[in-house]
Amino acid sequence: MSQLGLDMRSLQVRDRPAAKWAVMASFLFLAGVIAAVVGYFIFWATQTNDYKGSGYGKVSVTIQEGESLGAIGRALKKADVVKSSTLFTDSALGDPRAASIAPGTYVMAHHMSSVAAIGRLFDPTARQVSRLVIPEGRRLDETLRLAAKATGLSLTDLQSALNTPIGLPTYAGGSAEGFLFPATYSVPPGTSARLLLRDMVSRFTRAATDVNLQSRAAKLGISPYEAIIVASILEAEAYPTDYAKVAQVIYNRLSRGMRLQLDSTVNYALGTSLLQLTPAQVGTDSPYNTYKHSGLPPTPIDSPGQAALDAALSPTAGPWLYFLTVDPVNHVTKFASSLAEFQSLQSKYKKK
Repeated sequence: MSQLGLDMRSLQVRDRPAAKWAVMASFLFLAGVIAAVVGYFIFWATQTNDYKGSGYGKVSVTIQEGESLGAIGRALKKADVVKSSTLFTDSALGDPRAASIAPGTYVMAHHMSSVAAIGRLFDPTARQVSRLVIPEGRRLDETLRLAAKATGLSLTDLQSALNTPIGLPTYAGGSAEGFLFPATYSVPPGTSARLLLRDMVSRFTRAATDVNLQSRAAKLGISPYEAIIVASILEAEAYPTDYAKVAQVIYNRLSRGMRLQLDSTVNYALGTSLLQLTPAQVGTDSPYNTYKHSGLPPTPIDSPGQAALDAALSPTAGPWLYFLTVDPVNHVTKFASSLAEFQSLQSKYKKK
């Protein structure tokens, strides 16, 4: 009997921890059920209290680079776009697109549901941007004026930004002429002058890579910078269909030690765009005057596009030393291999 009693007590002692854990497990399970029920009712109540539909009116909200969903939700709540930043965040976490919300300024509405607000952030028409169009062949000063007009940035700020690091290649020598690439840019509100110029130079860098600027220039025996200068002259002097032949004229004259004698470089020195120069203008004292100085001008004279860059790197083989535009309306240019042939063209077409 005593042995049996001892065994029973031992068994009871051993069973107490198991019983204790069973009670704790039951308690935790019950607590979890209660929390889930409470959470559901809180979520349901919040959903019920959320704004309905797409809202009314207009309000601008700016999302900064790197902002979390919580920060975005708080910005929307502050602007009275959504009723609850928490509900917005919870809704966004359930949307796989939410991780790619782009920074920028968005036109939202007051009193939007969280779901509607998330959808609006992915509507391309909601994002406020300025559209900046830079045509090929624009000089630096013209490009800055176009940028100021399109974006609202001050011309002074843009000019000052030229003196800051904007990503220019080392061979540019600190001069941005020729490197603000002609293209169409979407400029969000709040973009600084420096950031805009960096974007434009970055676009040039991509174009230079696309045309293999450095390796192809080396094959021609010229520097990348010289290729850009030639391309800028093509933009000012030739029609796109004649770019490659005019490039060959330039290289032929350079190889023979002939002066280029280009009105476009004199116009650049004068800050003009004249079709006919006077003798006094042709005599302008400037390193850009290719009537007076041999070789290429010191810098590009405008920003060339990709077609001009490509033509400068792939001139059409030929003996030409002169070219003459004989029909500007139909973009007809004649080429000559000697001065006598060129003068004959001049005489012929002046009579028409």
